[in-house]
Amino acid sequence: GVNDWMFSAPIDEFRQSLDDTFYSLKNRFNGDIVFVTPIYPSIVKRIRKVGFRKYESIAAQRAYSAELYVVRGRNFKWRELLNTSSKKILWDGIHPTELGYRLYAENVLSQIKEM
Repeated sequence: GVNDWMFSAPIDEFRQSLDDTFYSLKNRFNGDIVFVTPIYPSIVKRIRKVGFRKYESIAAQRAYSAELYVVRGRNFKWRELLNTSSKKILWDGIHPTELGYRLYAENVLSQIKEM
């Protein structure tokens, strides 16, 4: 999956891939582009995979350099988790459920409003 590639890609290759992607997006679309950094795969247990923060920081840095709006997935507030299990929000610990997507959208909107 994408996350497996993200952690196995050499840093320079990862950085170049992001630059190429952002350049392509900016040339193809008019207007603002919002880039969301990865959310943590588990709401209850934060990711501890070596290198995650490093790749996440590089992704945000490259998005800022490309003049994209950056929404930090690590700053998502999963309020509804207080009364539900994480599987009801992220069905496999990574991919959102319907409720997860609603909360995802609310978090993106909240951070955009703060920009």
